[in-house]
Amino acid sequence: MLLETPYEVKYQSTSEAAEAWSLKPRTVAKYCKQGLIPRAMKKKGRWWVPEGSIRPLSAKELKLTLLSMLKIHNHLAAGFPLDSLTVSEEKAGLEAVLSYLELHGYLSFQEENPVIAHVLFTDKAYETIASGINVDIGKPLRLIPLGMGIINIMLSH
Repeated sequence: MLLETPYEVKYQSTSEAAEAWSLKPRTVAKYCKQGLIPRAMKKKGRWWVPEGSIRPLSAKELKLTLLSMLKIHNHLAAGFPLDSLTVSEEKAGLEAVLSYLELHGYLSFQEENPVIAHVLFTDKAYETIASGINVDIGKPLRLIPLGMGIINIMLSH
């Protein structure tokens, strides 16, 4: 059962989102209440989730997603086409992932359209990526040559 709004955003019930995400409807409602699903709304005592929303990511999934986005971003900056980096199924969800990360404060867009080549990773994103390893984000970078390029590595020795 879809709910349409004046802004042409289509909403689905928590049951429909739960089925798509392999979760229980109560879990989806809990995510809505916690503000983890952007633009979710409560109407007549029921939560509604925007169609195409991404299931809130676990800490591990978030870290892996940010690392993947950083890798794609850097490859695009080096001139590689997006087609060489992702399969078509991944490209279809890329805009939704970018919007999710931006709404949660991990990315900021340099332009209005969410394009991976025009995003900036926030300190929150770098801190999330670095969590679980002994790294001080505030320390200067030490450049370590690797092959034909240079990798920036933060060391906390």
